[in-house]
Amino acid sequence: MLAAQHASLHRRKGPQASLPSPPLSVPPHIPRLPPLGAAIVEYSQLPLPDHPLFHKALSKPGGLDLSDIARWKSEPPFEVDEDPNDLYSVAYFSFTQSLGFVLHGIRLREQKERDVQRRIEFEEGKEEAMDGLRNEVSALLEGWERVLKMLSEEYVDHPFFNLENQGMWISPVAFQAYMGLTYGSLDEHPLELPLELSRLSCGPDPVQVLISQLSRLHAEVPQSPLRHQTCPHDPRVRCRLTSPTKFTILMLIPIISPHTPCYLHAIPYPTQSSDLAPLLETNIERPASPSRAILSKSDTPGLLAKKPRGKGKKKADPLLIEITRQHSVNKIVTFSAAQSTWNVPREPITYLVDLSASEASLTTSAGKAIPLDAYIRSQDQESWGGSVGHKKGDTWASGFTSDLSKAVYCRRAHLTCNDCERFEVDEAAMRELWNHELNANEREAASAPGIMSRFYTRIRNSKCKVRCDGAPTLIRRSQGPSAHGKHFFVGCSKRTRAERDEHILWLIPPNIDETTLKFVMDHDGILPTVAENLNDKCVLTVHLRVGLTNCPYSHILDGRIIPAKIQRRKCPTEMIILVPVEPTADTLHKAMVILRNPHNHPAHPTTKPSVQDQVKLTAAVNAAGLTGLTVQKLLNAPSTSIVYGGARVSETSPAFTASRKVRDFISKKKKEEHPCGMGWEGVLYQLAEREVKLPTEDRYIHTAIAKNGFRLVWVPQCPQEKGKKRMEG
Repeated sequence: MLAAQHASLHRRKGPQASLPSPPLSVPPHIPRLPPLGAAIVEYSQLPLPDHPLFHKALSKPGGLDLSDIARWKSEPPFEVDEDPNDLYSVAYFSFTQSLGFVLHGIRLREQKERDVQRRIEFEEGKEEAMDGLRNEVSALLEGWERVLKMLSEEYVDHPFFNLENQGMWISPVAFQAYMGLTYGSLDEHPLELPLELSRLSCGPDPVQVLISQLSRLHAEVPQSPLRHQTCPHDPRVRCRLTSPTKFTILMLIPIISPHTPCYLHAIPYPTQSSDLAPLLETNIERPASPSRAILSKSDTPGLLAKKPRGKGKKKADPLLIEITRQHSVNKIVTFSAAQSTWNVPREPITYLVDLSASEASLTTSAGKAIPLDAYIRSQDQESWGGSVGHKKGDTWASGFTSDLSKAVYCRRAHLTCNDCERFEVDEAAMRELWNHELNANEREAASAPGIMSRFYTRIRNSKCKVRCDGAPTLIRRSQGPSAHGKHFFVGCSKRTRAERDEHILWLIPPNIDETTLKFVMDHDGILPTVAENLNDKCVLTVHLRVGLTNCPYSHILDGRIIPAKIQRRKCPTEMIILVPVEPTADTLHKAMVILRNPHNHPAHPTTKPSVQDQVKLTAAVNAAGLTGLTVQKLLNAPSTSIVYGGARVSETSPAFTASRKVRDFISKKKKEEHPCGMGWEGVLYQLAEREVKLPTEDRYIHTAIAKNGFRLVWVPQCPQEKGKKRMEG
């Protein structure tokens, strides 16, 4: 028997003496890492959960509602939401446990998929496979480091938060003690558990076990980030209690399995002299409502589904005005009109926009009603993007009426600014930037390299009208030098005589030296002179509405011309507009505006016409008439002066200072009046859609005929004379 085992062993491994010596090319042996702690090894050997939710998430979770699972897969801290369940209810406990099972299964499934992909990468011999593995490990360690930095240094350095003690982190007793210290005696709010999850009176007293474990640390544990705020003795004063986030609960509640013993019965509230008291106290406040992700249909863990949001039972500060469950303010500022530029408040303030006096502005020229949030956005000079609301995002909000306790069901539009940190409108900052731009123009025009840089930048940024892979090059003029003595012009290398109008063409200005330009183009923007810098820091800032892609200024760095691109810098400012879904008499034409985070750009000039500006200019256009109307005719018309009260259009409406804006507005009105144009198609549209609906004696166009290349339109010359023919074509 022993001989057979000995022979079998040597058949598998072979005698050690017969092993060949390693070749010289073998890499050096990796030094042995220190052994893992017993607690980590023991924890890694725990069996996986044997629960339907875990298995469902581990396979393809098709029957699970995972619409809100992304927030739990990201790094903490998690944002607060509106879980209506009581923290001591079976539904809340079951949901939190169900969330743990689902997250465990999803993460394990994703890790398996990544392992398979990594194995394929290594089998294919990809050079970046090892680099990718290093990056993943580095990102994981950096994520843990960011989580640790959320705690103060005293927590990071304390032995309790060492991985060796992680068994106590996930102890259900620690969770029960935390609940007791945070909310008082659990005898008043017993934590009821499903029968299949409870094990009453099994083993020694879990409280004494945990206390004895903590007492072995031989150090004073710092204050924990889970403070319990003591209540004043005056019973009339409401006690503001904090509550755990779901991140805390997910760390403290263990994964239940048939092989893992657990103690889930309630424990009494410990005194301040208890060994657990210092561990579970802190000066850091926690949100009063945990976050919501997936809600269970029943009290027992089962298939997850969304549960309607409710008002909840958040402990409110009596000194604050509660707008929503997540937003409370010091005061509400009322505006009777939408602002062109909103100030981001430095203190908790909400703006109430009451447009009851501007009801006429809430309709278009066609009589269509304008939603309140769309009207507020149209009046704002900033460029806003984001969601205008969804039924699933509707919420209850207060503060619309004098009765602050009255809640109104509102549609929630969550907008983000598309564009130097700014809370209030700082016109001085914009003027300073203008001065810098003027100085940049002056420096550019005063130096020969600056003039060369601007022309070269324009050449580099130009594109052919057709798809072309050619490059700008100097082409000799076929008819001799120009009037300015230039022998070349700049054109596309793929330019042909047949398609010469489809490719770029630049005539060399008189102040550009051809020899220097050729050197710059041949050497990718390097100037032949001594290396110098010009506008090394760009001062240009433009509104997103401008749509500029290339910087028009010259930038020279160390003697090389750098054509610069306009970069979009995301602005962190958010605007939340609450609009009543079914407004009553006291909430009609009212909206709540909540602003968060300061802008990272200055206030841009007024370039977007407001609704009032468009209404007034529309009246001027209608008074002047669209037929043959031009910008100068409109601005100089006596009727326009009457509409604007004797003032100029640019004085009353700065957004229409540019003639192009007025021209575009006139073209838009003509398009609305004649959607098919003023030609033959417009005549047919006018006849088919409008004239046929009028009585015969009131029609202007009676007949339109196209035959043999001729187009005949029969119109009356005047209301008294009918049947006059006019030939077109």
